[in-house]
Amino acid sequence: MIDPEFWSDEKIGTLPVACRIMFIGMWNFADDEGIIRFTSAFLKAMIFSYDNISMKKIKSYMEILENNEFVISYTGGIARQKYAYIINFRRYQRIDKPQPSKLPPPPIKNHRIFTMYIKRDREICHICNELIEYSPHINRVGSKTPSLDHVIPKCKGGSDYPSNIKLAHLSCNKSKSGRLINSENDSENDSCLREKNIREENIKEENQEPSAVSNCSQPVDKALESLKKQVHDKGFNISVLINRFKKDQRARKVTYAVPDEVYIAVCETVLKTDLSRIKSNYPYFMRILKAKSEEFFANNAQSEHSKVKNANWAISISDIMKGAK
Repeated sequence: MIDPEFWSDEKIGTLPVACRIMFIGMWNFADDEGIIRFTSAFLKAMIFSYDNISMKKIKSYMEILENNEFVISYTGGIARQKYAYIINFRRYQRIDKPQPSKLPPPPIKNHRIFTMYIKRDREICHICNELIEYSPHINRVGSKTPSLDHVIPKCKGGSDYPSNIKLAHLSCNKSKSGRLINSENDSENDSCLREKNIREENIKEENQEPSAVSNCSQPVDKALESLKKQVHDKGFNISVLINRFKKDQRARKVTYAVPDEVYIAVCETVLKTDLSRIKSNYPYFMRILKAKSEEFFANNAQSEHSKVKNANWAISISDIMKGAK
């Protein structure tokens, strides 16, 4: 099934019609990693077997797709054959039961491939959700230098396939080391991953109450991550805004954690909003956060102690909103 967003993508709309058809056909014949043999002979045989389209025309379409960064080509395997990785394959495709690839993965030590992953992940570290510091013309190493992280470490059986490769700050990558973490983690510190995990666990334990926090935290977590991805795909980087809010909280020494249900309500509101009318993202985000948090606390019966805590928390949000720009 083709995602309806495909047809409204302006960049897709600039492709010649036959090139667009070839691109869609490549999805059908790519494996679950989005990797496909990338030769004009193969593409003609698989996609245009009944059409009178020359090899020269197909090669021109291949160049268009690569020049527009829809795919990236590379050679691999013992026979050094030519392959292509469909860069946003998982954006328009939902794989319910992905099968292991039998084709060689893109070589992560290749500079072209490295740069492609930076652009694919929109220059955002998947561990802390902060922007990386990257310039193709500046060669320097620092804590926020980009690196490629294996979501499942190679020491635990992870591979170099695209679904297991994500962008990360060099410092975040080193802090993670060979451990498994949640790739969509809401970190507020990109260089102290271990301290961050301990601090967040303590905050959750202090603030968890049967009436205000769901007993089914795992489904709530999954729902939030799914919604954050949808909001991100819409062009609203809510993870960065949440991190900024947490930093503002720490600056004011506020330790009350926002329930995931509130963030879920915020995401749902953003998805229904015409973002072209928003002048500044953070003040808009804070207004929605305040409204949804007040609604959440009003709808949950709580102890007197919790009411006092949440009243103070609401005051802290109002204080932060005054400085939101």
